[in-house]
Amino acid sequence: GKKRMVELVDKNELASDFGGNGPTTLEMASMNEDNSHKKISRQITKLLTKKAHKSHVDMTFKLERGEAASVSIYTRVSDANQARAVLSNSNESEEWTIDLKRNKKEEAANSFHRNFKTTLHGPGEYIVTVHQKTKQVDYFLVVAEVSHEDTS
Repeated sequence: GKKRMVELVDKNELASDFGGNGPTTLEMASMNEDNSHKKISRQITKLLTKKAHKSHVDMTFKLERGEAASVSIYTRVSDANQARAVLSNSNESEEWTIDLKRNKKEEAANSFHRNFKTTLHGPGEYIVTVHQKTKQVDYFLVVAEVSHEDTS
């Protein structure tokens, strides 16, 4: 395992929990992609199951004052099942929509994800709703990475 990994990957580029000199995988995962200097303080995850007899499924989460979040959705839904996700604040004065469609490089058997192109700011309550017209069960993993905003 680890011995072979060190043979294949430069030790300085390998996570320390895999025998390398780099940060741990947890430390690397907690770095925010948009602002690598900000650390993720918590992660909100929810697996949404869209039932065959429903046209949508949703979840709600809260951000406290001084928190910021980015939201992604992971799924294996096929393009034929046409799904879209809507992110809104609880009073619905702001709304962002993404189509959950594969790009040409994403294989049908694999999961894929899409990111909402916005950063949410607390305090506030937010709702993620996935809409789908087909009459079948599909799954959507919602991940919100929450960090503390820099107040300096």
